[in-house]
Amino acid sequence: MSTIRELFEEAVQNDYSYTAHSLYYLLREGLVSPNDSQTILNHVQVDTHLVGEWTQQNYLCISVEKVYALKLTDDEFVFVFAKNPKQAVDFIQKSWKVSPRNCCEYSLDFSIMRGIEFVSFREIKKDYLTFPAVIGVYKRE
Repeated sequence: MSTIRELFEEAVQNDYSYTAHSLYYLLREGLVSPNDSQTILNHVQVDTHLVGEWTQQNYLCISVEKVYALKLTDDEFVFVFAKNPKQAVDFIQKSWKVSPRNCCEYSLDFSIMRGIEFVSFREIKKDYLTFPAVIGVYKRE
């Protein structure tokens, strides 16, 4: 069984912002302790309004980068980690001097082939220290 501490660490590590802020609220209010079992969560309530505000403000400074696919040509796409579509487009326009045709958000849990294995964008994100960042280019054949 997981503890509150383990759940909080996993939430922060995997960018589950609302979950991390909810657990932080419960810890701060003394409703749970770090070593409590996760089952205690069935017996406590968070202030959803306050936790929602914290999440919106990113009170815990949790990384909020998402994955965007930007279409460069009919068969060429660049994948980018960025906070929002505008940041992704601006980053490519500035660094590559091209204007993408469109920009679509992908799930961090979407898996792609890297080498001989499938890996999620969430796992790939752990390799990066600064954002926005180019993940890679895909060319349709």
